[in-house]
Amino acid sequence: MILDKSTDTSGLTQVAALSDELQPVFDKAERKYQACDIELFFVFRCLPEEYERKSTVRYAKKENTIYFDMTVSDGQ
Repeated sequence: MILDKSTDTSGLTQVAALSDELQPVFDKAERKYQACDIELFFVFRCLPEEYERKSTVRYAKKENTIYFDMTVSDGQ
């Protein structure tokens, strides 16, 4: 199993810091489930509500990857 992450947000939020704090969890899960042949990829976003961006989950069969695109409001 491969776990990876990215952020797509301004430096004014704590999204990148939160994402970084999850790295030890990802590392532990990769070791525990190394026999699983799949990649889980998480994108963390903090955006203004007017963007109306919704969180999504998508499975890319060709890449054998599940993408979790998680969006929260920046509260402005």
